This record gives sequence, C-alpha cells and structure tokens, in this order.
Amino acid sequence: MNLKRDLSVALLSASTLLLAGCQSTQKPAQTAWEYKVLQYSAGRFETELNKMAQEGWTPVAFAETVSDGAGRIQTSLLKRPKAP
Repeated sequence: MNLKRDLSVALLSASTLLLAGCQSTQKPAQTAWEYKVLQYSAGRFETELNKMAQEGWTPVAFAETVSDGAGRIQTSLLKRPKAP
C-alpha cells in the first residue's frame, strides 16, 4: 500500500465531488476588461502604481528595462473590469 498515492487519490476524489456540487446551472457572465500600460522611472513607479490601484487597476505583468541615459524604466501591464 502506498500511503502517498492513496491520500492523493482521496484528495482528488473529494475535490471533484466538491466542485461538482458547487457548479451552477447558470452560465457565468463574461467580464470585459480594459488594459493600460504604465511606464515610469524606478523612483516614481511605486507611487504611480498605487495611484492606479486606487482607480481599480490590477497589475498583470511587470518588466524592467535599462534605457540609454534614462536609467531603469519600470513597465507594467494593468487591467480592470470595463465599465458597463
């Protein structure tokens, strides 16, 4: 008997039963998203990101680049639900 395998099977079975019981017959509404690219120098990035978060934007991805003479540039892709 492999205890680890038996526990994995039991957890998978329990998860499947829970998910099956939670499914609704109604189709969930699709969320429409709007996107924004935020790009600032490293010193201002946190302040600007916090400001965008207050407006409902959520970061999806980050990148940092080094530009000639400009130093480090922080770039973030943001999204929020589109207003109806």
